[in-house]
Amino acid sequence: MESGIQPVDQAYLEELSGGDKSFLEELFETFQTEVRARLPQLEESMRPFQGQRVYGIAHSFIGSAECLGARGLSRLARELEAQGKQNQPDQAAATLEQFKSEFARVEAFFGEYLK
Repeated sequence: MESGIQPVDQAYLEELSGGDKSFLEELFETFQTEVRARLPQLEESMRPFQGQRVYGIAHSFIGSAECLGARGLSRLARELEAQGKQNQPDQAAATLEQFKSEFARVEAFFGEYLK
């Protein structure tokens, strides 16, 4: 993702939460725990490439990322999902690296936002 673009739609978050940061903290912590637990599984499914597994894991990230306003992360998860379904290991490996980088940006955003 472009570094100039915010990783999370802050206006959306404020509308979603009504300013209740404890609600957002709980929501983000749940998502963060899920991604951290499933990323190693996703990486394992790249060697050897297991398209259905990539599809399933990537699919599990889409709704949660959207719910958090992490549109870029959700888009990358959709790309991974499609690449798994279409058996595109090289593209999926590159997208996974982008996903991990964007996830780090989302984590940094919430680290600052929830202070």
